[in-house]
Amino acid sequence: MGCYYLLSRLATGGMGEIHVGFHEHLKRHVAIKTARNNTRDFDFLQERLLQEAQALGSVNHPNVVTVFDYGFTENGVAFLVMELLEGLSLDKIVDKGGPLSLPVAAQIVRQVAEGLAALHGENIICADVKPDNVVVIGGPLVGLPLVERPWIKLIDLGAACSGRAPDLACSAARDGPLLGTSWYMSPEAVLGLPLGAYSDVYSLTVMLYELIVGRVPFLHGDDATILNMHLWREPRPISEATSRVASGSKLERLIQTCFSKGPLDRPGSMQEFICLLDEAVDDEVFDGPDSDSGPGQGQGIDSRCAGQARLTA
Repeated sequence: MGCYYLLSRLATGGMGEIHVGFHEHLKRHVAIKTARNNTRDFDFLQERLLQEAQALGSVNHPNVVTVFDYGFTENGVAFLVMELLEGLSLDKIVDKGGPLSLPVAAQIVRQVAEGLAALHGENIICADVKPDNVVVIGGPLVGLPLVERPWIKLIDLGAACSGRAPDLACSAARDGPLLGTSWYMSPEAVLGLPLGAYSDVYSLTVMLYELIVGRVPFLHGDDATILNMHLWREPRPISEATSRVASGSKLERLIQTCFSKGPLDRPGSMQEFICLLDEAVDDEVFDGPDSDSGPGQGQGIDSRCAGQARLTA
């Protein structure tokens, strides 16, 4: 593979494999992602890897994994070279330890939102926001100081597309592998409609709900049923799923707003979402393991964020 040696396999997914690699001349360990070459969708996966390389290569942000190189093997298999991260996958942390404290969950989601905002600034929609695609590299979940930043990095843009000219590859209606994950897909993604920043807002809110409660809002053994739930069913209010969020609080109301079936009824940009999340967390009076105080009363979610531009990518 040119100057790179493959040392060991890190992960295998539906679209490709990731290996630990080593650059012969720079003496640097890296992560190398290749498209799966033993499926009938190989050409499609090759194209997706190129788009992922272009998306990641256009962004330089502390919460987004850094790309070093892109090329082809002697056999014509595309490969993407990225920084090798030392940390833990967020989904494995939640699977093992259960719900996170609200302040930690909010800080993780805030940093994911900051990374997504950088992508949206380049007109890129992630289209697959989920804990599996987040690596925790700093902060208390990996035994490092609270003040150390960044805590997380986004690592997978295999489903990403342009927000200005939406790529049909981002919709569930396209022939080929389903792009996105049923638990986290926005209603417009389910319907194969154009995606925008509001679509990533929806998926990120599913992740926020999961980090606080310990499970996603829609659970079922059948993917098609889950997709229909995103279209027609309202999630259980988070105050009913956990005692740590007060009924009617700004946080609960923000989550309900971000779960709106209509894209234009959600925050239209990650900057707006971050502002609203900061207000909601500041206003929330924690109960249970997060505080000795009782439930708080939310007074709305849009006071100092009312002037935030509702930008759509």
